[in-house]
Amino acid sequence: MYSEFKVNRWLAPFVKKFWTLDNLQGTQEITNKSVLPNGCFNIALIQGNGLVVRNNIRTTTLSEEVYFCGQATEAVDVVIKAHTQATMVQLYPWTPVFFSSLNMNLFNDAIVPIKDIDPILHEQITQQLPCNNERLERLILKLFRNTLKKNATTQLLYKSCQRILQDGDLAIQDLCDELECSTRYLQKVFKTHVGISPKQLMIIVKLRNAVDDIAYPQETDVSFTELALNNNFYDQAHFNRIFRNIVKTSPKKFEVIQYLLSLKEEA
Repeated sequence: MYSEFKVNRWLAPFVKKFWTLDNLQGTQEITNKSVLPNGCFNIALIQGNGLVVRNNIRTTTLSEEVYFCGQATEAVDVVIKAHTQATMVQLYPWTPVFFSSLNMNLFNDAIVPIKDIDPILHEQITQQLPCNNERLERLILKLFRNTLKKNATTQLLYKSCQRILQDGDLAIQDLCDELECSTRYLQKVFKTHVGISPKQLMIIVKLRNAVDDIAYPQETDVSFTELALNNNFYDQAHFNRIFRNIVKTSPKKFEVIQYLLSLKEEA
């Protein structure tokens, strides 16, 4: 049902991967699955009867269409209808600023038909559908090449997001000193082009690292206190609070099978 496709090196600076939810041959809908925030955006290509996604804000039915998925700030419940396939083009947090001037803060926890925000892009994509991963890869690369922008803002966001993804936890002031910008400016740029603050992105990165440690443990009998400290949370209470706010359950009650998690990367 869940699979991943690693993109080529020309697309890799902007697209983390393609991931697919495949129930095309299924005769029953798949329920009781959730997706967690990861700091990324997605372009969703829905084929078939569609999906239903729910968070604390809204329930959205996604029919056969192409969608833009903004930053998720909490777990999203997913129902995959029978005879449906959803292919997601997962974009790094810095990717939209290289191709669009849209305010990403407007799309937090929202899924919007691409035709409503970029009719030309919608037409270019839908003309090539349906297509396999390799053909989709070539299509996205062609579209990106035609609209790529490079300026001081794109470089600032690329460098700052890279540092956050690599480190997971660092002082905002230290990050700004390293990038030679003010904290106020970095916060403003993040809100506009990433949708969330640098601190929010750090929290999501730390949480997903902790979830990976639960799903793919390298050691046995690691306590939740150790898990919290290993992922740069202040203490277990802080970890539990963040976990409940985003995942909607406690670390102790977290059931890996209920979540659509990234596959473990080979060392």
